[in-house]
Amino acid sequence: MTGRVSWASRFGHWVRTASVGLMILVVGGCRLHRREPWEKVPLPEGRVEVVRVRSAPPLHIDRVRFYSRELREARFFLVLKPSGLAAPRDVVILNHGWTDRPEDLLTELGVDQAYARLLAAGRVRPALVVLPDLRFASFYRRNADRFP
Repeated sequence: MTGRVSWASRFGHWVRTASVGLMILVVGGCRLHRREPWEKVPLPEGRVEVVRVRSAPPLHIDRVRFYSRELREARFFLVLKPSGLAAPRDVVILNHGWTDRPEDLLTELGVDQAYARLLAAGRVRPALVVLPDLRFASFYRRNADRFP
């Protein structure tokens, strides 16, 4: 076999690369709709649930769950709240990636630890840091009649 290159050796790299990319998209897409058991519990319109997830000075971490009329479902966000007597006046909204959960900013990036260190060092003013849940399949397609 002189000079012949097989199809597999010529395109094998591209096929493997495309397969890995497809696998990443499938796994990421499955994660997009993964819900914790507490997320599946129905929440009546107008009701708000606040649960303290963690309390370790200098921060409290609360989960706030509410019913969104726009999305027609229960939604939630996490709040990093400096411990202390006075409630902070400032709010910072920290958005994460589209398929990520708000908790990923804590477990994967350590945002809570970094914020606690900055607070302790006096490098930032106390503020509420809000980590919203931005996962939804298609807000504009489901609600296209409201948004021209």
